[in-house]
Amino acid sequence: MKSLAEKDLSVWNGGNLSVLDEILSPKIVRHEVDMREDIIGIEENKKNIILNRVGFQDLKVAADKIIIKDDDIVVRWTLTGTNSGTFVDLPPTGKKIKVSGVTISHIVDGKAEEVWVYYNQLAGFSQLGFTIKPPE
Repeated sequence: MKSLAEKDLSVWNGGNLSVLDEILSPKIVRHEVDMREDIIGIEENKKNIILNRVGFQDLKVAADKIIIKDDDIVVRWTLTGTNSGTFVDLPPTGKKIKVSGVTISHIVDGKAEEVWVYYNQLAGFSQLGFTIKPPE
């Protein structure tokens, strides 16, 4: 199962989206803690990676630790990159980010079927120079 986590990281780092067909279940649901909607299906997961790689063309995700327990893989990771392209409809800032997080993948029949991703999205946006404006 460690190779499954390593293949997932290779997609984020290299952009070879066809690997997702090998490692994700057609029933894949990705829950990102700060997102309003889940990312459902292999094609939507591919779009999510493209969105990130367009915004951060030098994006790298390094596994700090991989833990395998029963049918779950836990990866503690660190993401780095330079915001060189449009990201979530926001203009590129040219600034670098470094964000750490945890991904928990539940594996069914050798493929990730449900994924939970936890990271501090606000920290990433702060590093890019964005601020939160309080309500008036």
